[in-house]
Amino acid sequence: MFVMHKAMEKKVATKIIVIITVACLYIIFLNVFGVYCPIRWATGIPCPACGMTRSFLSLLKLDFIGSFYYHPLAPTLPFLLWAILFGKNRLKAAVIYLVGFLFFMVYIIRLWTGQIPL
Repeated sequence: MFVMHKAMEKKVATKIIVIITVACLYIIFLNVFGVYCPIRWATGIPCPACGMTRSFLSLLKLDFIGSFYYHPLAPTLPFLLWAILFGKNRLKAAVIYLVGFLFFMVYIIRLWTGQIPL
């Protein structure tokens, strides 16, 4: 059985609140300003996560090819979120570095080939 201490519960609750806040801000940007990517909107350069929302929406529709087209790393984010919320320090660091490296490599390849969906 998984038992959390009070301090650990507080840290997890804080992280969940931050994630929900960021998601709400994203929804506001999307609905009020029509901005899908705040980084692309502000700089004109696509971010490493461009296409992630459309990728998740495609996953919800069970359109795996469409999901992979919009962003091939969408299925890794639940693991990243789980590691951030519940992982031990070494596991958390390993997952964050691995997913970060994969995002960087996919970003470079997509910029080089011009394959970032608009």
